[in-house]
Amino acid sequence: MKKVKRITFGAILVAGVVIGTYLNDMLPKMGAGVGIGAQASSTTPDLRPDGEQPEEPKDEPPKLARPEILEVLIDNRDFLVRMLVDGEARYQQLSMKELITFAKQVPGNDDGIKVKIARRESSRATAEMELRDQLLEAGIKDSAVLWQKDFVE
Repeated sequence: MKKVKRITFGAILVAGVVIGTYLNDMLPKMGAGVGIGAQASSTTPDLRPDGEQPEEPKDEPPKLARPEILEVLIDNRDFLVRMLVDGEARYQQLSMKELITFAKQVPGNDDGIKVKIARRESSRATAEMELRDQLLEAGIKDSAVLWQKDFVE
């Protein structure tokens, strides 16, 4: 009987340690004390070897991949815009407000196209209609928008 109690107590103890370790990462930390899970904090700013503080990196405003035209990809209900990221053209998700701001700023190409819209097979009709309505509301005519007929990968 004593052996069964010891085994049960040991199993409960091991389970408690495992659960405690698991929950340690999920629960908020209480203070900045020392011990397991304590995070080091520094009150002195980082200094360069010459004693000056480093300059804050300047966030440049995002740039379109093609400055004359806004390239939009509708994926499900998301609007992705082709931007230059680290010198490479990539699609980035933007809010409708940001997308419309860019659409108003682009001058358009020689044919008068300001916005080129491609769709994935997962694109939703409601997202397409919302984009069309918002562009019209922003003063961008249907003739300045090119909708690609085929889906893209």
